[in-house]
Amino acid sequence: MTLVDTPVRAGFPSPADDSRLIIQAAQKGLQAIYKKGFLFMKAGVMLLDLHAKHTDTPYDLFEMSTNVEQKKKMISC
Repeated sequence: MTLVDTPVRAGFPSPADDSRLIIQAAQKGLQAIYKKGFLFMKAGVMLLDLHAKHTDTPYDLFEMSTNVEQKKKMISC
């Protein structure tokens, strides 16, 4: 069994929150590493440098929000 372990990193020229662009970048990464005859069992996508919209402040996924409206939005997703 032949395996491929080649990480690919993609970036955006400006911040992106459009999932279509993120999926396109992931697909381009897969195309870049694909080799006929090799087995691909799984792939992962990591999102780095997350920022709140319209700020340069990194987003903290573990920060406890005190904003009730923001909590309602998160729960409804």
